[in-house]
Amino acid sequence: MHAKFKHALSSKTVGSAQAPHVAVVGGWDAKKGKLRVLEVDTKNGAVDEGSYKVDEMRAGQLTVYRVAPREYA
Repeated sequence: MHAKFKHALSSKTVGSAQAPHVAVVGGWDAKKGKLRVLEVDTKNGAVDEGSYKVDEMRAGQLTVYRVAPREYA
C-alpha cells in the first residue's frame, strides 16, 4: 500500500511506490468504514495495531489479498 490519508485535523502518508507499506488486516469495521491492521513500526521493528478509514484515503493505491483455503486450488 502506498497511500495518503486526509483527516480533518491532519494527514498521514504510508509507504511509497518504491517501498510499499505492508500490513495484515485483522478486522473490518463496516459501521465506521475502518480497516484494523497489524503493521511493523519502521522505527523500532515492533508490531503495532493500527486502523485506517477507507473514506479518508485521498491518493495512492490499496491492494488487499485474501488467503484462500487449501481446498480452493
